Amino acid sequence: MQTILVLVTFLLAAGFLIKKFVWNPIFEARQSSTGTLDGEKTKCGRKDCGCH
Repeated sequence: MQTILVLVTFLLAAGFLIKKFVWNPIFEARQSSTGTLDGEKTKCGRKDCGCH
C-alpha cells in the first residue's frame, strides 16, 4: 500500500513538472503571434528611443 502511494505521488509530481516546464512553453510559443519579424521589438515599445 505504501509503495502505491509513493508511486502515485511521484507520478503526480513528475506530471506537474513536465506540464509546467515542457508542455506549456511549447504550446504558448505556438499560440503567440506577433506583428513584426523580431517579436515587436522594432516599434520602440520597450526602450522608447523616439526614432519614429
